[in-house]
Amino acid sequence: MKKFAICLSLLLLFLAVKSQDTIIKWDTFEAVGEKFAKQQKPILIFCNDPKDKLSQKMLKETFGNSEVAAYLNVLFYNINFDLTSKDTITFFNGQKFVKGSKYHTLSNFLFGSQQIKVPSIIIFDKNAQGRIFDGFRNRDSIFPILIYYSEEVYASTEYEAWEKLYFKAYPPGQQTIITRLNLNWISMAELSTEMAKSPKKVLIDIYNNYSVSQTVMRLQVYNDPDIANYIKQYYYPVLLNYKSTEEFEFRGVKYANSNPPNGYHQFAIAALEGKMRFPAFLILDEQLNLLDRIQFFTDKEFFINICEFYAKEAYKTIDFKTFIEQKKKYK
Repeated sequence: MKKFAICLSLLLLFLAVKSQDTIIKWDTFEAVGEKFAKQQKPILIFCNDPKDKLSQKMLKETFGNSEVAAYLNVLFYNINFDLTSKDTITFFNGQKFVKGSKYHTLSNFLFGSQQIKVPSIIIFDKNAQGRIFDGFRNRDSIFPILIYYSEEVYASTEYEAWEKLYFKAYPPGQQTIITRLNLNWISMAELSTEMAKSPKKVLIDIYNNYSVSQTVMRLQVYNDPDIANYIKQYYYPVLLNYKSTEEFEFRGVKYANSNPPNGYHQFAIAALEGKMRFPAFLILDEQLNLLDRIQFFTDKEFFINICEFYAKEAYKTIDFKTFIEQKKKYK
């Protein structure tokens, strides 16, 4: 059985090198609005009061943390919003806001009907949809939020479900995860041998070690005992690093990494149609025909549903939505 240890610090080290420094690059609302129009990245707004102790603690300890700063500098646009500011601020939509009696009038707009709390962070995703996370956050408790938006987990999963799985994989205070794997993953080369003996459907996880959401899937979704047993019964589980140097033949075509060790594997490029977005997994039938390509984070419920949909061959007669509705009906 293959074992692995994947740590968040590996990703943070990579980002720290790319970011050149570990001091957060705070921008103005006006500057971020212009940058976002040219290139969409999530936006973090730190709402704080200079007289509030927790605000200052978070500014110093959390945003002053080199790992947090490195991550934010590369993957987010960042705004340090002093709620007591007396400046006139132009919001992203061009609307202007002025100082208020206690807090800036922009804060009323941002918090809407919710009570204004400090400190808080407001994050806008790439689609300009915002959410408020109030209260003090340290290094450990801010990362699930940041990863949720930087890796676009929000496109498929509610935050509360994501956070629960994240903390199981990355317990607070621990950076390295070492776990017993319940699946005996095989290589692409080994797949040919196994298929010759006894054909089954195939699950291929094309993985990127820098994708934290993919690591969470491997540790907390694939590795769930019930899911692992189901996969072992109906599928051959295959792991392929998207930068693998492995050479193999698949359906009569030879694949390799044309530019090791940093190039993308030719099979990964072909299978994902050049869209290197992770998490990413494929489901193939017994003749190695592609049945589905999933390139987003899935929780346990969705994943077991998709596994059953193909294992039970329901896909031959109904669509996935109908399959789910029938499952709920006869539950």
